[in-house]
Amino acid sequence: MKMFCLLAFVAWSFSSLPGFVHAEDTPRPAKPMMKGMELYSWPDEKTGNWMFSLLPGTNVRKSATQIKDPKNTISSLTDLGARFARLAAGESVIWNSGVDPKIFPLPPPDVVRLIIGYGKSKQINVRVSGK
Repeated sequence: MKMFCLLAFVAWSFSSLPGFVHAEDTPRPAKPMMKGMELYSWPDEKTGNWMFSLLPGTNVRKSATQIKDPKNTISSLTDLGARFARLAAGESVIWNSGVDPKIFPLPPPDVVRLIIGYGKSKQINVRVSGK
């Protein structure tokens, strides 16, 4: 029951909170990034809340310090969804590419499916690295 309530709340967050309403007003780029985008996730050490970082794709492996830099950190699913809504339709997002899964684990499977599903709804191809 707790998991159902959590998923219902998260689904509501993606569709109802102000961040999503305003994100729709932001023009999306006409074309996807040449090397796509990279998504990283980790639990906050103090709160246990899931944190994210969405960075432009490159051929260079990013350090944990760069990924977790506060200027790159997305601290909620609502804010992550708003960032997805500002990407170009057809954008490719690779999740946790080339990082230590002990430092950058994936959230629970239901949350992963929710994020991938939201990406699809915005024409964003979210792919978990190695899958």
